[in-house]
Amino acid sequence: MFEKESKEYVDKRKPQFKTFDVVSDDVERAYQCGALDVYNKLNNWHNLEENPTDLPKENMKQVIVGLSDGSYEMGYYCIHNNSWWANDCPDYDDELGYYDCNTGEKIYPIKWKEII
Repeated sequence: MFEKESKEYVDKRKPQFKTFDVVSDDVERAYQCGALDVYNKLNNWHNLEENPTDLPKENMKQVIVGLSDGSYEMGYYCIHNNSWWANDCPDYDDELGYYDCNTGEKIYPIKWKEII
């Protein structure tokens, strides 16, 4: 995907480049690296099951949280009491670690990612 788009970008600008071969390779490589960086940031999940200490460094910053039941929520991590919340002004019923009323199963955060 990135290769095709970078070649199209270079082809449209051929007349602008005096040393086309060198610039073409540089532009193509820069485009691919930039696109790959963005792709990696968008898919960078922090897995709490593998590394429980990989938590947000900023208090109550909004992130996407993946829960153990397969659902996703907008969430906030409170550094001060080591807890996840569904609201930045949490009440007792906004905590993301809870028990399912129907099954009695504990639902808890297993991964999170920054919002880009």
